[in-house]
Amino acid sequence: TKYELSRSLLESFPETMLARMASETWQSDPDSTLFIERDGENFRYVLHYMRDGKVNFPGGRVSKQSLLDDFTYYGFETIDPSLINVEFAPLDAPNHIAAITQQFEGEVSEIRKRRDSANLAISCLTV
Repeated sequence: TKYELSRSLLESFPETMLARMASETWQSDPDSTLFIERDGENFRYVLHYMRDGKVNFPGGRVSKQSLLDDFTYYGFETIDPSLINVEFAPLDAPNHIAAITQQFEGEVSEIRKRRDSANLAISCLTV
């Protein structure tokens, strides 16, 4: 995942690893791309914090602890965990169950086709 952010936003957090990586000390070309080998989805929420001073994220996809771990990795040592809010969206259970059932039935159908094909091949070999 590729993200673009302004140098001024990075400079708002000078104590972070992100600001140090983008500084002239480490980057001779100010337009160069930084590569960070971390979870891109989590980084999206780090940017939310940098821009808004808080984070709201959907529960279930990213854990609050993994997000806090990434904040530590990026150098946000003093982040208040209460600024990270998990939002749970209501689940449309009937549609969710219908989708899972449809996927399951498709997989069962495919397995049956492969089984029948294998049985035919075995029958042909033993004739």
